[in-house]
Amino acid sequence: MEELKQAFIKLDDLGNPWVACPYCNKRVFPVSKSTKIENLTYRCKASDCKRDFLVNIGNYKQKKKENNDGQMNLFD
Repeated sequence: MEELKQAFIKLDDLGNPWVACPYCNKRVFPVSKSTKIENLTYRCKASDCKRDFLVNIGNYKQKKKENNDGQMNLFD
């Protein structure tokens, strides 16, 4: 079984954070400052993706780090 990729935070046009699929880059559900999720396996609902990925969220504002693609990583 392949290891699941980790989701990341993507901001919408208004600056609101969303969890995004690491495979297709689509936003899948919104999060707030108080959202906490540990080890959630989530299946992307995009019609051309449908892949599973892992979601771990703490307080995303505390540890906002951008990766090489300019996306904010979630942390566990």
